Amino acid sequence: MRDGKLTHRRTVKSGGDFPASIAVSGRTVYVLNAGGTTNVTGFRLSRDGLRPLAGSTRKLGITNDAVPLFTDSPPQVGFSPDGRHLLYVQNTLAGTIEGFRVGLDGELTLVETENEGLPVFADGSGMEGLVAW
Repeated sequence: MRDGKLTHRRTVKSGGDFPASIAVSGRTVYVLNAGGTTNVTGFRLSRDGLRPLAGSTRKLGITNDAVPLFTDSPPQVGFSPDGRHLLYVQNTLAGTIEGFRVGLDGELTLVETENEGLPVFADGSGMEGLVAW
């Protein structure tokens, strides 16, 4: 504790506002930042903690308040079981899922945006949760 706040010497910035979800595969870590200009940002896990992956941040096309409404923000990020793909669910009226290929260096390449046949709810909240790979 320092100045009445919990601290940890290995605390790192998430790469955006309002980190909402973390995905880990081996030593590769991605954080979903659901506030402000939403994004996913990558890190490499080492003995010394998390190290940012240069050039890993990918904007997700949603701009929110720094502390977003739950119904307007992407809820979760996750890796495929083999760790080769990262996907997130965009929690909006569009109801899209975007998939990224994960390079050996942790860099992301967009491979797919899927929205055909995905549910959009009457209250406008879009999809909830992470889709099974």
